Amino acid sequence: IPAVTQIVGLLIFGSADRLFGSYKTPALIGGALTVALLAGLALAGTLPPSVLIVWLAAFGLCTAFNPVVIAHGKSLFPARLVGRGMTLLNMGTMGGAFVAQLLSGVAIDLFPQVAGAYPTAAYRLVFALQAACLVAAKLTARSSIDRWLEELPARAHDRATGERLATTIAAALVTAEPG
Repeated sequence: IPAVTQIVGLLIFGSADRLFGSYKTPALIGGALTVALLAGLALAGTLPPSVLIVWLAAFGLCTAFNPVVIAHGKSLFPARLVGRGMTLLNMGTMGGAFVAQLLSGVAIDLFPQVAGAYPTAAYRLVFALQAACLVAAKLTARSSIDRWLEELPARAHDRATGERLATTIAAALVTAEPG
């Protein structure tokens, strides 16, 4: 369920910067919704199956804000340093995933296993920690520069170039002889 709703979310968040005229705004909205879902699960602990299905669908949808985060990150670097900048951001993403998994394991290990399983309280703590880390990241992101407006001319040029290319390809296909 979350995989399907994340695909839908990617389509929504992928163009959200144009709707909001900003990279930061949709990224902050996606982050805030994700925090709310994680905090809600941390508070609730266990969800009935029907509510869990809705939660999983919402979680997949709300966590799909990565395209605007990447676009925002790309906009922070001058053209000559975009490759290095994106490498740095990707290293941060992978490093963050490592740290999040490490801290989650440490947090869960604070609780003794009962009959071979960790208690619900352990998972509630992990969801609360994930929400807290995301809050810290989003508070930091609030102070970042949003260069969406500065990139409008380049995006318009890229779109016009893409349209010319599509027209040329379509014309070539129409005039191509079969066989």
